[in-house]
Amino acid sequence: MGFFTLLPFDLTVEDLGAHADALVTSIVGAVTEQQVPHVVMLSSGGADLAEGTGPITGLYLLERALLASGVILVALRSGHVLEKVGDVLESARAGGVYPVCATSADITIPMVATRDIREIAAQALLSRPASSESVDLIGPAYSERAVAQRLGAALGREIHVAVIPEEAWVEAFIDAGFRPHIAGSLAELHRADERGSLAPRGDRSIHVTTGLAATISQ
Repeated sequence: MGFFTLLPFDLTVEDLGAHADALVTSIVGAVTEQQVPHVVMLSSGGADLAEGTGPITGLYLLERALLASGVILVALRSGHVLEKVGDVLESARAGGVYPVCATSADITIPMVATRDIREIAAQALLSRPASSESVDLIGPAYSERAVAQRLGAALGREIHVAVIPEEAWVEAFIDAGFRPHIAGSLAELHRADERGSLAPRGDRSIHVTTGLAATISQ
């Protein structure tokens, strides 16, 4: 019997660390109690790092705790997810603005569609490996400007790409409705991405093919 798990982020909690600890304890407790031999986990690039990655730190804790429990763990580490465009959809539709927290909107970044993640997770559940492994999921590469242009075409309007400088990230997240400690964690996540901390470093990689056009159309 296999088991699939993820660590849902809750950006409304008072303490992100305590929230992650409670979820990790619950998940590992359930796996241990049921004597599950094989776990497939939706993780992330950067989950091999103990700190400096914002909310991804919780995924580091879950990976380590599952490995320590003795199960065979397949940690699927994706980078940027194509469906993240939904986070800025209302801003683009209502105001014609596509905000980007990065030094540039023109750097290409691999992006993975959730449909590909789903298929790989199902395959991993059906084919238990001999030992635990971390697997990088790598999709087609796009710049944020290319994403904005494709989104604008789908919405039938011009989209302005607003590159937000690093010193304004926390304020931008607060303006978007996040509390200061959450805004700080999200800014740390973006800084980690900028310095390459979320880059693929798994035991092996799987390249997927679902692209931007199909995702935005969907």
